[in-house]
Amino acid sequence: MVQKLILSLLTLPTFFLFTSCNTAATNELTDYDIKYLKSIADRDGELVVGKQWDTLAAQYTSDAVRHPPNGSPIAGRDSIRQWYNYLPPIKAFHFRMDELKGDGLYAYMRATYDITLSPPGYPNMSDTGKTLIVFRKQPDGKWLRVADAWNSNLPAK
Repeated sequence: MVQKLILSLLTLPTFFLFTSCNTAATNELTDYDIKYLKSIADRDGELVVGKQWDTLAAQYTSDAVRHPPNGSPIAGRDSIRQWYNYLPPIKAFHFRMDELKGDGLYAYMRATYDITLSPPGYPNMSDTGKTLIVFRKQPDGKWLRVADAWNSNLPAK
């Protein structure tokens, strides 16, 4: 009788540990997360062509890092915002999300783009390329970029 009581007392906490204390992440993006992240992709072109640099910079965390092709990393939201000032006029920009994956805290987006630049005194220049963006979900439910990198599909000259 005593053995059964001791066995019950030892088994009960283990049972509760495995059945009621499951704190594992869902490892999936919610419908809200997917909609939110897709909305970022859907309006990127409009923001870039409209030179809405403040709005674009606000999509980055304060410690975000951009990795431009053939250049040094740009660290921090303020530096990212200033970097936009050096872009030549952009005539057209189209952004297409190809893949979105995440776990509820982090997400990555793989996308392609095409862009037409209109540098003063030069003919228009067009490019196509791909990008990889990493997002982190904020306590308020918003998703902000923590890192991104992109490069051209055009061959090097």
